[in-house]
Amino acid sequence: MSISKRERILIFAVIIIAAIGAYYMLYLKPCLDDISALNADVTVLQQEKDDAALQNAQSAQLLEDIAKMETDLALYGDTITHTFDQPPVLVYLSDTVNTYADKSTIDFERTEQTEEAGLIQRYTITVRMVATYDGLKQLIAALEDAPYLMRISELSLSTDIEVPVVNQEETADTGDDAGTDTTASTDTASSETQVDASLYKLIGVEMTLDFYCLSEPLSDDAIYSFDTPRQYGGDIFY
Repeated sequence: MSISKRERILIFAVIIIAAIGAYYMLYLKPCLDDISALNADVTVLQQEKDDAALQNAQSAQLLEDIAKMETDLALYGDTITHTFDQPPVLVYLSDTVNTYADKSTIDFERTEQTEEAGLIQRYTITVRMVATYDGLKQLIAALEDAPYLMRISELSLSTDIEVPVVNQEETADTGDDAGTDTTASTDTASSETQVDASLYKLIGVEMTLDFYCLSEPLSDDAIYSFDTPRQYGGDIFY
């Protein structure tokens, strides 16, 4: 049986196509799949490497922030109290303010804390008073040496105030030359009038203090040196 030239060409073409198909299916395709899997692994590892580098950078920044905060805390010293204990703070402010001013009022308000605030809490204390300029300067100097961490965030002054002044008439005695004592007295009268504060060099002051402390729980057995037994008829703090 003879095979024509055309048939031999077709058989040869089929053999070549079959060899190419076998090469692709048995060798090339598995290699391509392995390369694709390796490329995917490289991508994942590269992403993990970038994440690790980012975490390292963040860790280094956090360590710097911690070191800075520790330095700041060391500078603050004992001026950051462990918690906000209002009675001794109120006594300190009342004694300090009343030393340099008159007619003072003190209001406390806790501000909302953010997640970034961490263990530090901030309270707002508003002090309203009537004082002289010299008294105000001395009060600010005294607050700089306070045992608490406070800063003056707002300060407003006003001369448009009036102060009460008590007027009194003194009793007068008179006598004659004949030796007869005659006492003439006027009725002692007291009246309270409002006088412009500028005549006495007084100013109205409203001061806002930011009070910082650590947010630790307050001890239930706190003892106050100023809380004497039966003070003002009893314990004023409970």
